Amino acid sequence: MAPIEEMLMRWAGGSIWRGGPQAEAGRPCPALDHYRGSEPVGDPAQHRGWARWPILPERLFWCGPICDHFGHQLGEFGGRVLLSSLDRQTGSLLFLHHDAAVTWATLKPWQREWINYLNPSGKPVLISGGGFKAAGLVAIPQQQRLGELPTRRHLAALTQRSRVLDGPAIHNTVVVSRARHAPGDSQAGLRGSFAGEEAFDAWMAARGARIVYPETLPLRALLELLRRAQCLVVSEGSVLHALELFGYQPGKRLVVMARRPLWPGLERPVRCRFPQLHWIDAVEELLWCEPSNPRVKGIARLNWKQALKQLEIALGWPLNPAEAQALACASRQQLRKLSQCVELSRQPCGPEQRIHRRAGGW
Repeated sequence: MAPIEEMLMRWAGGSIWRGGPQAEAGRPCPALDHYRGSEPVGDPAQHRGWARWPILPERLFWCGPICDHFGHQLGEFGGRVLLSSLDRQTGSLLFLHHDAAVTWATLKPWQREWINYLNPSGKPVLISGGGFKAAGLVAIPQQQRLGELPTRRHLAALTQRSRVLDGPAIHNTVVVSRARHAPGDSQAGLRGSFAGEEAFDAWMAARGARIVYPETLPLRALLELLRRAQCLVVSEGSVLHALELFGYQPGKRLVVMARRPLWPGLERPVRCRFPQLHWIDAVEELLWCEPSNPRVKGIARLNWKQALKQLEIALGWPLNPAEAQALACASRQQLRKLSQCVELSRQPCGPEQRIHRRAGGW
């Protein structure tokens, strides 16, 4: 079990995942591979001096690495945990961390809550830096790949597990906003958002919606809120991966406000859980500060007339054209102020920007 050598470094020419379980030379084991879409993207460890590594005699269930990126942890590196917990064999859930000194007690609270949620059987948890041999390793294949549908077994298990979050229904529309996490008011605030989001939140609040900033809530409280809300309007971002912790909810209305052009098919992991999904892609232009990836750290200029027309269809709210004009004005003012302190690159978003270019997307 090699230590983590690289993770999420494709942007710099490195590996999405390098480390973890190493198959014997000439004996590939697809269950150990890490995938995005149909593409295996895990690279073999480079440091192979493992002849003297100690052997751990207990049975271990390979659950993947721990990373500090909320969305990638939930949506990319978490597809083995639930079924490992539900497996009838005894053993410990094994997670690798890049810092060998990290323990269960020193994980971030949301990381512990995430593991607890996906561990209904209460199996022991081992947080390790790697550098050992496993006498017995259970490797359940990756059940959820980034940007892809879950397996049927995984979705059924999530449907059962998410019932633990049930409680009184929330009938007011809930808006899950990125306006505080990604305010788009400076270079540091360019974390992926759409211009005018703060004004949009205020407009929704005036109509009786509840505005929520997910980064301010403990994970368990966020999951309960998302589960119980009957109508969600979500600013596209990592919270979509929190929604992937749920199973099938055919009665929930879910509206996603896109902050980047939608690549065909990337909404499927959410749609298979929430068939009443409305993905509003009204992105006309992306603006960003080089050398960042505009899909990750850009800010979108929306066609607010188009966005509100789709919102009217999704929510059944009558809308006034003047409201779209007011939001467009707020968007222009925000971008004007931003351009005074940041040198922005710009890219119009036509059909060619909506072509899926890479396995796993995002």
